[in-house]
Amino acid sequence: MKIRVILLVLVPVTAVLLVLLAGSAVAWRFFIFCLIVTAVSWLWSHISLRGITAETSVTAETRRAGETVGVSFSVENNGRIPLPVLEVEEVTSLPDYRKDRAFTLPAHSLREWRAVIPCTHRGSYNLGELDVIVADPLGLFPVRRRFGDAHNILVYPAAIELPFFQVIPRRQMGQSPRRWLASETGASASRVREYVSGDSLRHVHWPTTAHSGRLMVKEFEPERSHYSYHSVRIIADMNADVHHGRGSETTEEIAVTIMASLVKKYLESGKDVGLAAAGDQIYRHEPGHNVEHEEQLFHSLAVMKAQGHIPFARFLAEEAYRFDAGSAVIVVMPAEGQDIAAPLQRAAARGTLVNIILLDSASYGGWTFAQPVARNLASRGLNTYIIRRGDDIASALDSRLSAETAAFAGSEVY
Repeated sequence: MKIRVILLVLVPVTAVLLVLLAGSAVAWRFFIFCLIVTAVSWLWSHISLRGITAETSVTAETRRAGETVGVSFSVENNGRIPLPVLEVEEVTSLPDYRKDRAFTLPAHSLREWRAVIPCTHRGSYNLGELDVIVADPLGLFPVRRRFGDAHNILVYPAAIELPFFQVIPRRQMGQSPRRWLASETGASASRVREYVSGDSLRHVHWPTTAHSGRLMVKEFEPERSHYSYHSVRIIADMNADVHHGRGSETTEEIAVTIMASLVKKYLESGKDVGLAAAGDQIYRHEPGHNVEHEEQLFHSLAVMKAQGHIPFARFLAEEAYRFDAGSAVIVVMPAEGQDIAAPLQRAAARGTLVNIILLDSASYGGWTFAQPVARNLASRGLNTYIIRRGDDIASALDSRLSAETAAFAGSEVY
């Protein structure tokens, strides 16, 4: 930049002063030389750019967070002027990515390359455009032109496996959560796995235990006749006032990850899945099960933001009339002490399976601890799970480890 100022301003001004003061032929020739160099440099840049063509190609329109997307670029110099230095900038709104290149491009030559761009965050982004910068040999007049078409790519949130999460019926006084989980044990064992706390010793598979040297238990096909359900509704609190955290470790991102994981789990199991949230807009999808419906659910989860201002208790009360017998409702929310028990209790009394997943706000920088909120909900017969910052989500949502009992007993886990 400093060199350009010197060449374009100071040198011509100096030449003019010499002409005015000295009036010599050398000063006149120097001034004319400066004008010619300036004109030639300007023409060089603009004529060179006219001979440039560029194309881009994007390999996909959707990706999941953690995956990559490929973009192919090609730049061709169709002119007769060789370009000793050509600068290109890949234009994308995807976060954590910026790539500039500089290379020589002779006359009538082509340069191709492929970029692999990481998709680190869910959302809707543009990519596939290319800025080409051409300059004259002195670098006095760089000119820029954008090539290619902006392609929109939707990055779905990451979805993790939740193999041991199950919706559990409303707790009745005198019942143990172990009794509910025992009702899921069918007559036929489908596999064996390593023992975890909460498994019955009656299900130990002794031959495999002796062979492996580790305590192994039989895993049975679920028997769901005790509490079958045909659809699952996922309801999320996306009020801006209750979410906390910074960067990727926020209650908003954890809530979306949990919702995406639940959607994936129940769609793959053949259930009709619905979604509702009051965030930057009202998101409402009635339960369904087909490819188009799945795309709509994940599209909403990709762009959803915790920017709403509708109190979740009010939103939940408005949604509760949709909860019917034979369906399951999973509420995902930061623990902020909102009184949500009444509409959920009424839904449970009608035969809806209600489960609540609480995000511990205090562990994300908020003021409310999840344990008292979970204890209050559990005392009203509502099944709760607690997820704190840094928790393994699949382990925290393991129905074999009674989250509700833990809410009563403090640190004790059954």
